[in-house]
Amino acid sequence: ALGSLKSLPAVPRLYQLLSQELDSGRATPKSVATIIEQDMSMTLRLLQLVNSAFFGLARKITNIREAVTYLGFEPIRNLVASTELFRAMAKICSPVGFSLDEVQQHSQKVGTTAAGLLADRELSRTAYCAGMLHDVGRVVLAVSMPEAFSRASELSKRLGIRLHDAEQQVFACTHAEIGARVLALWGLPQALVEAVAFHHQPGVLGESKIDIAGAIHVADALEHGRLE
Repeated sequence: ALGSLKSLPAVPRLYQLLSQELDSGRATPKSVATIIEQDMSMTLRLLQLVNSAFFGLARKITNIREAVTYLGFEPIRNLVASTELFRAMAKICSPVGFSLDEVQQHSQKVGTTAAGLLADRELSRTAYCAGMLHDVGRVVLAVSMPEAFSRASELSKRLGIRLHDAEQQVFACTHAEIGARVLALWGLPQALVEAVAFHHQPGVLGESKIDIAGAIHVADALEHGRLE
């Protein structure tokens, strides 16, 4: 399926620079902020996210250095990846009836809901990022293989089956698998990759209690108005 895609979102320069800095072992909040602030739209987006209701700060954060200090390096890396992935896909034409904005809004709601299901702070923040990225494979399929994606959407509606089951019939894989592969290619953490890969089948991971994939699964079902 990946081999037949017309295009895959390339790792953008900003994310490359950020990852290089974080992997160097010399990163500081100031050096990370300096890289992010090269991109005005990314700066605004991150400030919007960190000041959102999810993080529940007592005061507004007004600069990226403060945001990096508060959130930590890895959450910042993941949030930048999420924003960059959607921005990269927005530059490619999408099929009629497909809304990237709707997917983004849904993804952010899933991330917020999933994070609220986990008590551990670190897991909660990872779940937030995973929720924001869980449908990125759907976007990749929609913009790269629009005709086949439209067939899957029509099949889902006609048979009354879930979209990922229709995708399995059309593509022999699902948007969850495609999304996970894209995240792996971008070098994102294994926890995010696994959560995206198995958000429709969290039981495959064999966890005895709710984990990130399970939280995304429940949040996604709630946001779609169904429990699976």
